[in-house]
Order: sequence, then C-alpha cells, then structure tokens
Amino acid sequence: MKMSVTRGLAELKLLDKRIKTVMNSAAFVDFAIGEKAVNGYTSNKEYEDKVQSAYQSVKDLMKRRNDIKSAIVLSNAMTRVKIADKEYTVAEAIERKTSIQYEVQLMQKMKNEYTKAVNNIQRINEEVKEELN
Repeated sequence: MKMSVTRGLAELKLLDKRIKTVMNSAAFVDFAIGEKAVNGYTSNKEYEDKVQSAYQSVKDLMKRRNDIKSAIVLSNAMTRVKIADKEYTVAEAIERKTSIQYEVQLMQKMKNEYTKAVNNIQRINEEVKEELN
C-alpha cells in the first residue's frame, strides 16, 4: 500500500495516541484470590482473553507505527529537494534545520560578546579621558 509522507506523519500521530490509549486503559497484570475470578470479571479466562486482546492490539499498533516510521525514514533518505540552489535529501534538510539553530545561537553569543567588549572599551576610554583631564 502506498502512502504519502504527509499521510504517514499524520498516521504516526494517530498511532501514538492509540498506543497510549490502549496501554493506559488496559490492566495487563492483576491477581485473583483463591478460586475467585480477577476482580471485575466473571472468570479468569475472560480476564486473560481481555489482556491478550489488549496486548495484541498494542503490539499490532506498534508494528504498524514502526513500519510507517521506517518507510518515512527511508523516503527522507532517498528523496531530494532543492533549497536555495543547493540540493539535499529530505533527511539532510531536516538536519540542516537543526544545525542552523546552532549557528544562530553561536552568532547571537558572538554578537553579545562583541557588544560587551565594545562597551568595556568605551568605558575604559572614558576613564582614561577623565584621568587625563
């Protein structure tokens, strides 16, 4: 079955929610006292069947999620895009977005240090002028 990356990303979000919902709503471990059934169930078999069903549901959802995620990663590694006259794979473009943030942070740090140095020089120059007067 073919699926667009956009559709795959949307389905990943949906699968994440469904996995969390099933995991949060299911009680995978419980206990019974003596011959009584697990609390809230008419028989231990009913409880075991419900747990098995919830477990299988989560495993199926996780497998589907992994399959879609793998396909998206593969697509991102193979699909090429052109950005500002330079060609990248989608994976490289996504990573470039992250690395640009580091460059922006470095530039801001350097600007702040430059401003601090200029202010110190101006302060020292003012102090020297006052001493000369």
